[in-house]
Amino acid sequence: MPDINELLEQCEQRSQVLSQESDRAANEVNQIVQFVTTLAANLRTASDEAQANFEAISSKLEAAEQNFYRLIFKKFAGMLPKISTKSVCNFQASAINIL
Repeated sequence: MPDINELLEQCEQRSQVLSQESDRAANEVNQIVQFVTTLAANLRTASDEAQANFEAISSKLEAAEQNFYRLIFKKFAGMLPKISTKSVCNFQASAINIL
């Protein structure tokens, strides 16, 4: 049967092993936290870029729509006295539905 000194030494060895495992686990948790923090920052950046791109495309589409109506107006400007206001509104509504 082991004496008290041997038991104390075994406990000391186990304590050192557990301490090393605890340090290793803490390091791994810190690495995970750093990874998640970086991932969240990257997602925020990507989201901001996507929003900016969406807004730019939306702005370009609005400008193209306005340009389309200007071109249509120029094309048919000479015919306007012959075309009723109701017909113009119907055309515009139809054009919006097509777009």
